Amino acid sequence: MMYDIRHKEMEEISNLRAEIRSLQKERFKIELSLLRPLPMVAYSLIKARFPCGKANCRCKKGKRYFHGPYYYLSRHRLGRTKNIYIREKELARISVLAGRYKEYERCLTRIRRINQKILSLLKKIEEQSFVPEKEIGNHGKVKREARGICNSAI
Repeated sequence: MMYDIRHKEMEEISNLRAEIRSLQKERFKIELSLLRPLPMVAYSLIKARFPCGKANCRCKKGKRYFHGPYYYLSRHRLGRTKNIYIREKELARISVLAGRYKEYERCLTRIRRINQKILSLLKKIEEQSFVPEKEIGNHGKVKREARGICNSAI
């Protein structure tokens, strides 16, 4: 019976390892795509409509009558927002550059999530590897061979 339990635990660990390897492959592909980024701008492209200051303008009737659309690059850093107006003739080029930044950030977010998942799977492997208390003998010493896991420098 002890063998069946240990065999089942080892099979679960093997499945966790396979999932980790799969996540590592996915992360590696994303990392490769990020190593040589195309030109981009570290802003978000926003579209806005505004009322003007004229007293009798149609824009005073409501939001659907506001002027625009006007395009801006927007960035929020250290509690401040910076907006840069984009002329319509530059919109297509700037839109591509802002889209690249958005995709780059999306990839970084995906890598962070993959790393979190890998860490949680490693934690499960750690928990599966604990020796039950009833198998500990000789005044608290575990009967196992000693081996280093993380001895190499990074």
